[in-house]
Amino acid sequence: DRAVAHLAAFLVAVSPFAIYLAREARHYTLAILLIIASMCCLVKAARAVLNGESFPIGLALVWIGTNTLGIATHYFFALTLCSQLLVLVGLGISRSHLPQPAWKNIFLAILGTSAGGLVWVRVWQDIRQSNLTGWVYDGSPGIVEPLGRSIAWLSSTLVLLPSNTFVLPLPVVVILGVATACFLGWFARLFHRGLKIQTIPPNTRFSIQVFGGMVVACAVLMLALTYGFGSDLTLAPRFSFIYFPAWIILVATVLGGWLRKSSSPIEFLRQNTRIAIVGLAGILGGLTVIANLGYLQTHRSDLMADIITQTSKVPVLIVTTHKHHGDTGRMMGLAWEFERQNPSPGWTQPPQFLLAHKTEGSPDATPAAIALQQGVAQLPRPVDIWAIDFHAPIELDTLGCDRDEALKQKLGDYRYKLYHCRE
Repeated sequence: DRAVAHLAAFLVAVSPFAIYLAREARHYTLAILLIIASMCCLVKAARAVLNGESFPIGLALVWIGTNTLGIATHYFFALTLCSQLLVLVGLGISRSHLPQPAWKNIFLAILGTSAGGLVWVRVWQDIRQSNLTGWVYDGSPGIVEPLGRSIAWLSSTLVLLPSNTFVLPLPVVVILGVATACFLGWFARLFHRGLKIQTIPPNTRFSIQVFGGMVVACAVLMLALTYGFGSDLTLAPRFSFIYFPAWIILVATVLGGWLRKSSSPIEFLRQNTRIAIVGLAGILGGLTVIANLGYLQTHRSDLMADIITQTSKVPVLIVTTHKHHGDTGRMMGLAWEFERQNPSPGWTQPPQFLLAHKTEGSPDATPAAIALQQGVAQLPRPVDIWAIDFHAPIELDTLGCDRDEALKQKLGDYRYKLYHCRE
């Protein structure tokens, strides 16, 4: 349906989650485009299974190429492919009593995709030890937290009102939180009613089965990896890219039950009030993302750099325990903000950084603690030591350093302590 396709494109354009991903200096936009291309092939294959028709071999080869490139772009793309496979298996079982000429070339696409993914098996075996992804295995995911984060990331695809308590007064954040909850409650009711309406026509019922199945399968796979293997894929909102295109198409299909055509924009808005409200929520959410007032950007290096610049009037050393690339990235974010901002008048040199390596299996993190003491001992006084996300004992008393107890110790996902080292 062309109108539903336009509605889906509109929802992507105003989605706070999509805008957040587009602003990231990463490759998720390419991965999402490849997911959309792969879903096009899935729809053709599913229709062939549903109608008992053949599936063109040319399209199967295109599917193989798209999937192989998708896995090479981001290996979590494989979770999307697993969800597609589960959808096809479900459709195949429901049509097992009918002739299925489509499966020959569908199996070819599955085998070709599997062969394209096998080259990455060696890399996948070392995921737990990789600096790039080791952070998803840090700590215990808990029971409630992953579910809460999953709901928050899913909600951000449609609405995201300001929630940054470090910039906005708490009463304002509470009011906006209540407004968000009201919108989500209204949308859930709207979605449920639309689901009942759109499962009646065969075409929309088919879309709901395919894309709804993908969304549910992706959610189950993510939670299975989180709870079953200790790989918490809910820690970062960006990993939700694996189901985002399918979810948007599902929402557009459900909302399509209320879509009415009109010759003028004013009349269109009057006849499509529900859709206009969803679109307005997305636009407000996009502005929230652009203004860095939402909860998707958990590490606000700009605010952390402001605190350091305003507090320290002497040269500074910023230290963190280093275990994986996530620690490196947070320090790079601070360094970039210092480069952009004007330095403190008391700084005779740019801020220095110390990444104290944390050895695996060392419960007291002794190597990191020793590295900190050795680094501080070499610095001229006066100097301020900012321990940011430093997960090791800090013993600087013998080096003439006193902790600033009056300073707040938390900013978003940053945990920090300040030590003043004098002569």
